[in-house]
Amino acid sequence: MNATGCGSGSVARRHAPARARRPPAGVGRHLGDICQTGHDCTWPWSEGPQVMRPRGRPDLISGTFAPCHRSACSPRWPLVPRLCGSLAGSAKHRVLGAPINRVSSADILDICHHEVAADSPAPIVIASQNMHGLHTYFVSPEFRDLHEHPRTVVHVDGTPLMWLARLKGYGFRYRHRTGCIVWVPELLTLAEREGWRIFYLGGTEDISAKGLAAIRSRWSSLTVDGRHGYFEMDGPENQAVLAQIAEFSPHIVFVGMGMGRQERWILRNLAAVEASVVVTTGSLLELLAGHRRTAPRVLGPLGLEWLFRLFDRPDAAHRYVVEPWQMLVHSFRFRHSKRRSESIAETTV
Repeated sequence: MNATGCGSGSVARRHAPARARRPPAGVGRHLGDICQTGHDCTWPWSEGPQVMRPRGRPDLISGTFAPCHRSACSPRWPLVPRLCGSLAGSAKHRVLGAPINRVSSADILDICHHEVAADSPAPIVIASQNMHGLHTYFVSPEFRDLHEHPRTVVHVDGTPLMWLARLKGYGFRYRHRTGCIVWVPELLTLAEREGWRIFYLGGTEDISAKGLAAIRSRWSSLTVDGRHGYFEMDGPENQAVLAQIAEFSPHIVFVGMGMGRQERWILRNLAAVEASVVVTTGSLLELLAGHRRTAPRVLGPLGLEWLFRLFDRPDAAHRYVVEPWQMLVHSFRFRHSKRRSESIAETTV
């Protein structure tokens, strides 16, 4: 025993530096596992709660080298991208048959930054998925086609869906629950600093005006424009919307017209949208405009945000009470039909 009453071995262990840790063999490294000592050396754009993360613009396709700010870390450790550009479709997991990507908020910012810098001719789509989205996936062919698109990254916006992914052994953590209300403000901050142009399509005329005013008030140097999402998707009105977007020439287009409708519009007009990134945002503009309340943060990790929304919006009770059971039935039928089609195809060959 030493003078403090503790064994010298325990003191040494408590103050010893962390042992070097590499990702297991055969497991693809991602942006949160690039440091030999296991530190979270992700490349987002601000300070995190645990580490001061370095700023920079890594080339996510070729894999540049990112120095870690901690002296114990390897000074040059390659960034091996897990998602970006045409690789987005190859890294998708399946939950009840629907595709999802294991991405954090920092990953989404990196993907957006790369796509804007690359000025790709075809925009990449950042789409969200939750339990309501699973139901929509099985009942809407256009929603399903967009989520299956090779240039679509599907992030998880819901704790219950994250739990299902963890049960499948996909290694999801809470940081992979990426609601738009969390990372879109960070993206707007990045856009303001980089001089990107943002176009926001969605909401009623009143909500669109209030939401855009709130964005301009908070990000005063950001170049942003938009219009409401209530228009005919086929015909002259839609062409006028596309012309307005083309005239504004945005880097990123936010589409918030509700799950189902926004995906349908994106799928039909993706080739005509002149932007690097298209993002589905659902009802985010209503939150920014102060039209709806945000659920208390404590309910997020517990998976109880739906309960808050159920009491806050009783008219949406069908979405939270009935749809989950319908989704399970649709999932069973969809997977059974898919297996039957595959077996028939094998027998014909």
